[in-house]
Amino acid sequence: MKNIFIILVFFAAWSCQPEQGTDEQINELLTVRDSLKAEYKKVGKMLRSVEAELLELDTNRKLINITAREIKAQPFEHFFQVYGSVNSENNSQLAPEASGTIIRIYVSDGEEVKKGQVLLELDDDIIEKNIAEVKTQRQLAADVYKKQKALWDKNIGSELQYLEAKNNLESIDTRLASLETQRAKTRLRAPYDGVVDEVFAKTGELANPGVPALRLVNVDNVYLKADISERYIENVKVGTPVVVEMPSLNESIKSEVIQTGYFINSANRTFSVRIALPKTNEKMLPNLLGLVKIKDYQVDSAIVIPAKLIQENAQGQSFIYVLEKDEDGLNIAKLRTVQTGMSYLGNTEIIAGLEPGELIIEAGARSVSNEQRVEWIKG
Repeated sequence: MKNIFIILVFFAAWSCQPEQGTDEQINELLTVRDSLKAEYKKVGKMLRSVEAELLELDTNRKLINITAREIKAQPFEHFFQVYGSVNSENNSQLAPEASGTIIRIYVSDGEEVKKGQVLLELDDDIIEKNIAEVKTQRQLAADVYKKQKALWDKNIGSELQYLEAKNNLESIDTRLASLETQRAKTRLRAPYDGVVDEVFAKTGELANPGVPALRLVNVDNVYLKADISERYIENVKVGTPVVVEMPSLNESIKSEVIQTGYFINSANRTFSVRIALPKTNEKMLPNLLGLVKIKDYQVDSAIVIPAKLIQENAQGQSFIYVLEKDEDGLNIAKLRTVQTGMSYLGNTEIIAGLEPGELIIEAGARSVSNEQRVEWIKG
């Protein structure tokens, strides 16, 4: 301390001299500077020693306890999430193709049916009578045509009589085919194998084309449909891996995109995707809600830390605290500014500012300040 006082007195006396700027004065200042630096180091070391003794003697003065772990490079993936719903290629509300009174319903809710099976029948009494009448007419027309053809083959009779008989028979055949088609439309048949989910119609009601009579569902070929923001159009392609979580079934499925839409919805700026679903779960019903996680970023080796450890200063810069040693080998918290990347499931990728092997402060990170001495609790 005496040396510092002498140096300060010398400096005060020198500063009262008129400015000359000689080499001698410059050398004197350099000497003073070097002496002050040396004394500063001594005083700093003494101060740290006193601080350490105070910590040992003063039980009310404790270091902040912290925990730290070593940073290691690891793979990092980022997924974005959207909701979608289960759809089926075969999920239809079926309606008869003709009008008429429903006289029979052959199925009930929950019943399995085969393709082509009759589901319900309309009253076709009038059509049946018309068919019977036309068949009688056809029999007569066929006999007349047969006789006229036999005569014409022998060059007997006129060509006009032969052609009239032939045309009459063909006209009746056409009418008969039309009536049989109408009769077929009075029977609603299953277009594919499936399960009758619900029957809307009732016996005795009047059925009309376009009015659903029942719903038929086949869940053997289901998929999940979701609408994706156009911002991800470059990230989502056929084959993109996804994870589908079905909250109602408590099931998580790894799958992939099997189809992407070719149209952007102008109302919400999205495009649709189809995602394959397994056929193993019979509870995978149409309109079941699913959470879709689609991978849009992946890196094999990255610095990843818990997002909760990242703080932000008044300038908006992100920073964390790392554990380092001071000149005396004591543990201190060191503020480190970092550049962050994507975050997922509570973890954030650090693009710059940290290196593998460094120690990042975890517990106690929000209680320390830059270059503050800390107590490292290893566990």
